[in-house]
Amino acid sequence: MSAALVDLSSYFYDNNEFTFFLIAFDFALAMFLSYVIITKSKHLGSYKYFLLNQNISGVLLSMVLVLGRPVALAPYYCIFMAGPLRLFAGTTTTIILASSAILYFLNAISIIVVSIINRYIHMFHSTYTYVFQKWYLFILINILFNFLFTLAFLFAIRDSFASHETIVAIAMNETDGALVKFYNEPTLMCFSTAGTKIDKVAQGITVTIIFLAIVLISMTSAFVLAVKRLKTVCISKLSRSLYISVIVQSILLILIIFMPTAVFGIMYSLKFTSSANFASFLISFASFHGTVDTLSMLYFIVPYRKYCLSLFCRKKSRVASEDQKS
Repeated sequence: MSAALVDLSSYFYDNNEFTFFLIAFDFALAMFLSYVIITKSKHLGSYKYFLLNQNISGVLLSMVLVLGRPVALAPYYCIFMAGPLRLFAGTTTTIILASSAILYFLNAISIIVVSIINRYIHMFHSTYTYVFQKWYLFILINILFNFLFTLAFLFAIRDSFASHETIVAIAMNETDGALVKFYNEPTLMCFSTAGTKIDKVAQGITVTIIFLAIVLISMTSAFVLAVKRLKTVCISKLSRSLYISVIVQSILLILIIFMPTAVFGIMYSLKFTSSANFASFLISFASFHGTVDTLSMLYFIVPYRKYCLSLFCRKKSRVASEDQKS
């Protein structure tokens, strides 16, 4: 194959100024939301811990994607990190970041599913709400399951822990020189298709992602339809805001994480050529999930929105008072 098949835009690996800004903004926003959840959730009960867990896992996923800024050299099974870690990291760091992204991704999915079930039970089967009183068991089991799954992933790719020279040799054999301009990338990681089942694994992961997306869409749709049928039931503004929030967060997860991941997997499964730029764009797009998800919680959950508005109004009143004195 010709090296021209992988013509990657410099935007994906020479634009770290915006990366530093996004990392700082994500971190500050996550800390602010964590503070709001802890201090302004008086009437949310144990549900606030699910929100806190979701906030932490969401922002960690985004920060891993932003710090690493994975660049996919599609259609080949090769990636490298173009973020700030590129300057002093190696292949092992790439594997660790990939494992962390999987862990936080699984946690984000499972917490959204639990939140939908939580809201459904509170609204339609309140006699079973005691199940969620032991919130720490849900979160602990969730984290443990996802951690074990990630360990299984690391075990499956244990042969990928190789020297940079070995990785370059794999790249040369797999791409026939198409990635020559990326051989010097210290975080370059390549998987060989010769004598392996990498194609089958990629297709299996893609099918799994699509299946999970369908399940999440079905759950969200069923929840929305169930709520619509109960027009005569009076619910508080807080309860309404919580179920709207979980629906919005589910939709965001589908649009910003699931759909790009599914398209990414389909591109690799079908071996689309000249797709490196679009594949890398999909990864960059997914890195905004933490930011958008955090903002949605601050807006759609009534106590949090009121607190944010009170900060703004207080500042505005203070400015007006100082102008009058002057």
